[in-house]
Amino acid sequence: MSNEELNIVIAIASIFTAIGTISAVIVSLYLARGDKRINLEIIGQLGTEFTLFGISRDIDSIDLVYFTVTNLGKRSAVINLIEFQIGLFKKIHLMIIFDPLDLLSTKLPHKLNDGEQVIFRMKPEDFCNETILKYVRVGKWISKFNFIRICVRTTSKNIFTSKLDKNLLGLLINHKLGITGVSTASASSMQSK
Repeated sequence: MSNEELNIVIAIASIFTAIGTISAVIVSLYLARGDKRINLEIIGQLGTEFTLFGISRDIDSIDLVYFTVTNLGKRSAVINLIEFQIGLFKKIHLMIIFDPLDLLSTKLPHKLNDGEQVIFRMKPEDFCNETILKYVRVGKWISKFNFIRICVRTTSKNIFTSKLDKNLLGLLINHKLGITGVSTASASSMQSK
């Protein structure tokens, strides 16, 4: 191996070493910055709550809409409000106001630390109010063109969004069509046709 070939091998090795060092610095800065991000998960679902009364064990049930917000990041966040974001290009924001007398719902604003979860609940009738219903499109392609999102805003001006659950969308479609006594499962099957 000549002196010239040896210099070429050393130059190539130096280039790969420099690329490896720069890559390591970029990855470490990315990982360090990722710990400082706020990461919230939003889930909206339709559920039934059961309560037992007295010695006779009478069971009472009520359908409720639940919104859970979980802090998946390592940084605490303060939730200011929860709202609906409607539209694809021109977005409309409708604030959700929860019942202040409901002791099982979290009051806003609320601070969420690492791994904590808060629950907001409301009656289906309150969820399907006229303001929301005028933005629900009912047609053949409803499953492809539903642009209603649940939106959470924090004090650090972050906005987190999530799609509506198919049961919640089915509930909105039922109320829009004026269908009563139809379960949310059949509403979801109507939506997919």
